Amino acid sequence: MAIAFLAIVFFGAFITLFVMFFSAIKEAEAQAGTIEEKFVEVARPPTRILTADGVELYRVSEENRIPLKLAEIPDHVKNAIIAAEDKRFYQHNGVDEQSLLRAFVSVFKQGHVGQGGSTLTMQLAKRLYNGNEKSFRRKLQDIAFAYVMEREVASKNRILELYLNQVYFGEGAHGIGAAARTYLSKNVKDLTISDAALLARCVRSPSRENPIKDPKGSLENRDVVLHIMHDEHMITDSEYDKALAEVPKLNPHPPETTAAYSAGYAMHFVQHVLQTLQEDDPTLDLKGGGYTIYTTIDSHLQRLAEKTVQRIVEENRRMKINQGAFMAMDRDGHILCEVGGVSYKRTQYNIISQGHLQPGSGFKPFVYATALREGTIGMGDYLSNAPIRLPNGSGGYWEPKNSSPRENASGYSLEDALALSVNRPAIWTILKVTPRVVADTARDAFGFRTKLEAYPPLALGATAVSPLEMAEGYSTFMLRGDRVRPYPLAKIVGPDGEVKKEYTPQKFGGVFDPRVCEDIDTLLRAVVQKGTGTAAQDVPDARGKTGTTNDAKDAWFTGYSDGVLGVAWVGNQKIVKGKWTVLPMADRVFGGTTAIHIWRAVIKEARQRYGHRMEPDNTPPVAQDDTVPALHEKKEKPPRITDADMPAGTPVDDPNAGKAKPPEHTIPPAPVVNPAAHPDTIQNDPGSGGGAGAETGTSERSMRARSISRSRNRRGSGTRKRCRWKCVPIPACLPIRIARRRLLVRSRGAKLRSEFAGFTGRETRRCRLSIPRANRNWI
Repeated sequence: MAIAFLAIVFFGAFITLFVMFFSAIKEAEAQAGTIEEKFVEVARPPTRILTADGVELYRVSEENRIPLKLAEIPDHVKNAIIAAEDKRFYQHNGVDEQSLLRAFVSVFKQGHVGQGGSTLTMQLAKRLYNGNEKSFRRKLQDIAFAYVMEREVASKNRILELYLNQVYFGEGAHGIGAAARTYLSKNVKDLTISDAALLARCVRSPSRENPIKDPKGSLENRDVVLHIMHDEHMITDSEYDKALAEVPKLNPHPPETTAAYSAGYAMHFVQHVLQTLQEDDPTLDLKGGGYTIYTTIDSHLQRLAEKTVQRIVEENRRMKINQGAFMAMDRDGHILCEVGGVSYKRTQYNIISQGHLQPGSGFKPFVYATALREGTIGMGDYLSNAPIRLPNGSGGYWEPKNSSPRENASGYSLEDALALSVNRPAIWTILKVTPRVVADTARDAFGFRTKLEAYPPLALGATAVSPLEMAEGYSTFMLRGDRVRPYPLAKIVGPDGEVKKEYTPQKFGGVFDPRVCEDIDTLLRAVVQKGTGTAAQDVPDARGKTGTTNDAKDAWFTGYSDGVLGVAWVGNQKIVKGKWTVLPMADRVFGGTTAIHIWRAVIKEARQRYGHRMEPDNTPPVAQDDTVPALHEKKEKPPRITDADMPAGTPVDDPNAGKAKPPEHTIPPAPVVNPAAHPDTIQNDPGSGGGAGAETGTSERSMRARSISRSRNRRGSGTRKRCRWKCVPIPACLPIRIARRRLLVRSRGAKLRSEFAGFTGRETRRCRLSIPRANRNWI
């Protein structure tokens, strides 16, 4: 009876097993057609971000995988995997009966399926279809799928290729290519026999028995695999001995993420690219792999820019400088390099694409350009330097001062006012043209998208703007009235090889009067030749403007040379109450002594690679379209305000007096700059009182002290005079930018003063040599 009962039970179990296996076979056959899709999915490369010259910056996918063809994998690497996981791989038909017998014995003895019994094909079936559940039913499914795969779908080599690309090796590495990079920092073709054996055993228990988690255990597992390879005649005796003696050189810096790889530089720029892609197409699945993103930067310039920013910051740490940023672009708006900060590990906040900082005196060219276009001032005008006292809207007064007490002349020529970065002439200018007109022009003509406060401190750069906006604004001067927007992307190629999107320059034609742009270009050239930007004189054809804010929180230099434009910034960032905050630097920090050195080092190289001389544009202004106000329209010139009309401390009358709106020169409370929400948002130190641009500095003051204040002689006389010492006759009215000076002679008084009344500084210097030294006195 007992034997009969056991026979019935055994027969019933056999029937049940047969039915389950037959059902699994049918299921496997139904899904067999999807095996090629699995090959395509695994073979899909990760999404890659490349520089303009083809250097890989970044790679991202759902899994950290480097797809490889079987021919790209050395034989000893294949043999190591086979020896470790399925040494009879080429002898069975997908199911190894000997291994299965061990598995069934494990079921009856332990009540569950232990390790062993699975061939490479069965392991692949488990990963592709059946999951990681340890049960008798799943084992039957693995057998059925393995049998169907080898019988109807794929060859042995095809299955081995898919396995080597699909299997998990631990530490986020999927496939032998990623494992070689993760553990040994090598390509697969460079793996030794010892390396291959070390990696092959990781598959058994990838989370525990890998070289990072258990170095000692990994060496023991390597030796086991080498022993099998030797016994199976996969390696010779000498290769076996050499491999045993070899000490693996593990990767000292394993990847920090399992889904991405970085080239180690340009990470702020990569962040900018990813942000731009997300804004352009939120549905773009980069982690799905297969995309190739072509950017605009030059890998050589990018490395140079990063090293230069780091060097300048390090050289000036004693000046309380610990952060810097830089970007450069060509005349088409291609960003050639972008350094968003000194260290991406220290902070991921990109100052170039996310930062909003006060530009200081770097904003003055936009004020003067607006005034020139409106006819409020002329290139030969003598701008007032009279003291200013305006109500600030909160019961007090705003009394802006120049950066140096030596800047005390009654007035300055327009060229000297900008070159020497004198503050009060810029404020008088914005009061004449009105802050609202300047703010509107900055938005409509120069491309500023940040809301600019229409109040007098705007002349000194008191409203925070983005470095990208500064670059776009200055491009209007460089392109003689056209404007171009900086952009980081060239094109996107999809997984199918088709171009999904191609980026073209965003140019805005005829946004400003080209003749005024020529004038501003001349003024910016004077900044480099004789003003606060003389440190950039070794860059041919350099034009630019320095900018330094109150308490030296921000130091800038923005400029261009032969069609290449750059923006440099340095500052002092520290974490205050959990947020990155911009704090004051040392008193001797200025844009013309720090940031300018970043600019000159990179632009000098960039102009050699991408620059070409800009030809002057003598064409008349282009008519505006309906979307942009008519900026070139000649408007009635407002009343001129001379020095006689502006006694010290007397504010200028508002040209809009009598209208319902409050006076333009009434200063509302300074706005609070709130950059875009970000964990590293940079804010101004609330205790420092904010700041408008104040271009100051020991070196700049000395330059100003040595410089002779020049302005056009406004007498208008064309007569020729000869001084009493028989000098060569010189016109009484000389060209623009020749300053007026008077010679005072102690002993001869009014008589000599009348002799020199019609002469400019250049004339009096020539006649001065004829006067006895005791009688000379310059003021």
